[in-house]
Amino acid sequence: MPDSTPRPHALVADDDPAMRALLSELLRAEGLDVSEAADGRELFWGLERAARGGGPALDLLLSDVRMPGYSGLSVLEALRNVNGPPAILMTAFPDGDVRRRAAKLGVVLLEKPFDLAALLRLVHQMLPDKPDARGRSSSR
Repeated sequence: MPDSTPRPHALVADDDPAMRALLSELLRAEGLDVSEAADGRELFWGLERAARGGGPALDLLLSDVRMPGYSGLSVLEALRNVNGPPAILMTAFPDGDVRRRAAKLGVVLLEKPFDLAALLRLVHQMLPDKPDARGRSSSR
């Protein structure tokens, strides 16, 4: 009998199609449902839809900091009063301003390049206690 418990759902936002595809497939292989955003505008609308209940509930956000339109940081700052999912922001440019703004938002800042195994450990630490596609608990 199939398990009807919903799987964790992540939103992956990155303007680099190869990076977005890699991260999305990595999370899917771990049993997560994944939505994707190709830029800051899509990220904003994906988070806003989820907050209004017009899209899937989000359990995790994984976003690049620098993207066309809006940065991952500016989207989170604009929506700071919305009860959004825990977030991991990725950047190859971790200057003092980026670090300060990420800390103020209470999000994890991950410096590129990063180890995929370390990313997965972080993802599983941040997920609510929901089983993944294989029925394992996501809190490890």
